[in-house]
Amino acid sequence: MEKEIKHILETIFNNAHIDINEIIIEILEKEHKLLINIQLKEASLFIGKKGDVLRSFDLLFKAYIQNKTKEFWIVDVDINNYKMEHYKKIKEIAKKAAHRALVLKTPVRLDPMNAKDRRLVHSELTLYPDLISESEGQDPDRCVVIKHL
Repeated sequence: MEKEIKHILETIFNNAHIDINEIIIEILEKEHKLLINIQLKEASLFIGKKGDVLRSFDLLFKAYIQNKTKEFWIVDVDINNYKMEHYKKIKEIAKKAAHRALVLKTPVRLDPMNAKDRRLVHSELTLYPDLISESEGQDPDRCVVIKHL
C-alpha cells in the first residue's frame, strides 16, 4: 500500500510540475494510522489557505485506505511541516490562555477553531488540574472557553 500511496502523490505533484524533495510514509497498522510527510520545493498551492488543501489530502487518503482495508483509519498528511508548526502554535496559545485563566481566575475565550485544533487545546489543558475547558458556539464560530475551578 505504501508504494501505491507514493505513486499517487508523485503523479499529483509531477502533473502539477512541482519538485518533490522527499515523501515519507509511515503506516501504523495496529493503530490504524497513516502518516505522510512530504517535502516540496513549492508547497503553498498544496497547503492552501489555513491548510484547507492539506486537509483535503487527509480526506483523500483516508477514503483511499479505508476503501482498501474496509476499516477506519486516522490519516495525517503534512507538507513542509506546516501542520507540525501549526500544532506547536495551537499548543502555545493553549498554554498562554491557561496561564491567563489561572492568574485572573476568570473564563478565557479563545478565537474560533476547527475541531482538530479545539481537540488539541482540550488535550493540552489536561495538564492543568485547576482548569476545565469547554467548546461553545456553532461552527464556524465554535471556540474553546477555559475556566478556573
